[in-house]
Amino acid sequence: MARFNNFYESINSSMLRDYCLEYGNVTAYDKGAYFLHEGDVGKLLGFVSEGYFKYTAIDSKGVESVVGFVFEGECVVDFANSVAFRRKSNVSIVAGCQASVFEVPVVEFRDFVMKEHPSFINWKI
Repeated sequence: MARFNNFYESINSSMLRDYCLEYGNVTAYDKGAYFLHEGDVGKLLGFVSEGYFKYTAIDSKGVESVVGFVFEGECVVDFANSVAFRRKSNVSIVAGCQASVFEVPVVEFRDFVMKEHPSFINWKI
Protein backbone atom coordinates (compact mmCIF):
# COMPACT_ATOMS: atom_id res chain seq x y z
CA MET A 1 0.00 0.00 0.00
CA ALA A 2 1.34 3.45 -0.90
CA ARG A 3 2.11 5.87 1.90
CA PHE A 4 -0.52 8.53 2.49
CA ASN A 5 2.18 11.21 2.93
CA ASN A 6 4.00 10.55 -0.35
CA PHE A 7 6.84 13.03 0.24
CA TYR A 8 8.35 10.34 2.48
CA GLU A 9 9.17 8.38 -0.68
CA SER A 10 11.66 11.07 -1.78
CA ILE A 11 13.50 11.66 1.49
CA ASN A 12 15.32 9.93 4.30
CA SER A 13 12.63 10.59 6.91
CA SER A 14 14.65 8.99 9.72
CA MET A 15 17.36 11.62 9.27
CA LEU A 16 14.74 14.39 9.36
CA ARG A 17 13.25 12.88 12.52
CA ASP A 18 16.67 12.48 14.18
CA TYR A 19 17.62 16.08 13.32
CA CYS A 20 14.38 17.42 14.83
CA LEU A 21 14.79 15.35 17.99
CA GLU A 22 18.41 16.44 18.46
CA TYR A 23 18.14 20.14 17.60
CA GLY A 24 14.44 20.92 17.93
CA ASN A 25 12.58 22.92 20.51
CA VAL A 26 9.33 21.42 21.76
CA THR A 27 6.30 23.54 20.98
CA ALA A 28 2.74 22.83 22.09
CA TYR A 29 -0.18 23.51 19.74
CA ASP A 30 -3.79 23.82 20.81
CA LYS A 31 -6.48 22.28 18.63
CA GLY A 32 -7.00 24.59 15.64
CA ALA A 33 -3.61 26.33 15.93
CA TYR A 34 -1.73 26.81 12.68
CA PHE A 35 1.68 25.27 12.01
CA LEU A 36 1.60 26.85 8.52
CA HIS A 37 -0.82 29.21 6.79
CA GLU A 38 -1.65 28.75 3.11
CA GLY A 39 0.23 31.43 1.11
CA ASP A 40 3.21 31.58 3.49
CA VAL A 41 6.62 30.07 2.92
CA GLY A 42 7.14 27.58 5.73
CA LYS A 43 9.77 28.56 8.28
CA LEU A 44 9.61 25.43 10.43
CA LEU A 45 9.65 21.69 10.10
CA GLY A 46 8.97 19.32 12.90
CA PHE A 47 8.53 15.86 14.32
CA VAL A 48 5.15 15.24 15.96
CA SER A 49 5.66 13.74 19.42
CA GLU A 50 1.97 13.94 20.42
CA GLY A 51 -1.24 14.57 18.54
CA TYR A 52 -1.85 15.07 14.83
CA PHE A 53 -2.11 17.77 12.18
CA LYS A 54 -4.36 18.09 9.17
CA TYR A 55 -3.42 19.65 5.85
CA THR A 56 -6.20 21.77 4.34
CA ALA A 57 -6.60 23.52 0.99
CA ILE A 58 -9.17 25.91 -0.40
CA ASP A 59 -10.45 25.15 -3.90
CA SER A 60 -11.39 27.64 -6.62
CA LYS A 61 -14.93 27.86 -5.18
CA GLY A 62 -13.64 28.80 -1.73
CA VAL A 63 -14.42 25.42 -0.17
CA GLU A 64 -11.88 24.17 2.37
CA SER A 65 -11.04 20.46 2.24
CA VAL A 66 -8.75 18.22 4.27
CA VAL A 67 -6.08 16.93 1.88
CA GLY A 68 -3.74 15.11 4.28
CA PHE A 69 -2.76 14.21 7.82
CA VAL A 70 0.40 13.67 9.83
CA PHE A 71 0.31 11.74 13.08
CA GLU A 72 2.48 11.12 16.12
CA GLY A 73 5.85 9.79 14.97
CA GLU A 74 5.76 11.59 11.60
CA CYS A 75 7.27 14.79 10.27
CA VAL A 76 5.07 17.85 9.84
CA VAL A 77 6.03 20.15 6.97
CA ASP A 78 4.96 21.15 3.47
CA PHE A 79 8.20 19.54 2.31
CA ALA A 80 8.26 20.42 -1.38
CA ASN A 81 7.29 24.05 -0.90
CA SER A 82 8.97 24.82 2.44
CA VAL A 83 12.20 22.82 2.28
CA ALA A 84 12.96 21.82 -1.29
CA PHE A 85 11.85 24.83 -3.33
CA ARG A 86 11.13 27.67 -0.83
CA ARG A 87 7.76 28.51 -2.39
CA LYS A 88 4.54 29.75 -0.87
CA SER A 89 2.47 26.88 0.43
CA ASN A 90 -0.80 25.93 -1.19
CA VAL A 91 -1.96 24.24 2.03
CA SER A 92 -2.50 25.17 5.65
CA ILE A 93 -1.31 22.83 8.39
CA VAL A 94 -3.55 22.89 11.47
CA ALA A 95 -3.43 20.99 14.77
CA GLY A 96 -6.32 18.54 14.90
CA CYS A 97 -6.02 18.23 18.69
CA GLN A 98 -3.61 19.26 21.44
CA ALA A 99 -0.21 18.46 19.89
CA SER A 100 3.52 18.68 20.63
CA VAL A 101 6.21 19.11 17.99
CA PHE A 102 10.02 19.13 18.03
CA GLU A 103 10.54 22.11 15.70
CA VAL A 104 13.61 23.33 13.82
CA PRO A 105 13.98 26.28 11.44
CA VAL A 106 13.89 25.21 7.80
CA VAL A 107 16.96 27.36 6.98
CA GLU A 108 19.08 25.55 9.58
CA PHE A 109 17.96 22.16 8.32
CA ARG A 110 18.68 23.16 4.70
CA ASP A 111 22.18 24.34 5.66
CA PHE A 112 22.82 21.06 7.46
CA VAL A 113 21.62 19.02 4.47
CA MET A 114 23.62 21.02 1.93
CA LYS A 115 26.83 20.61 3.93
CA GLU A 116 26.50 17.13 5.39
CA HIS A 117 24.04 15.14 3.26
CA PRO A 118 23.57 16.62 -0.22
CA SER A 119 21.90 13.41 -1.44
CA PHE A 120 19.20 13.65 1.26
CA ILE A 121 16.46 14.20 -1.28
CA ASN A 122 16.11 13.31 -4.93
CA TRP A 123 15.47 16.96 -5.85
CA LYS A 124 18.02 19.71 -6.11
CA ILE A 125 17.63 22.01 -3.11
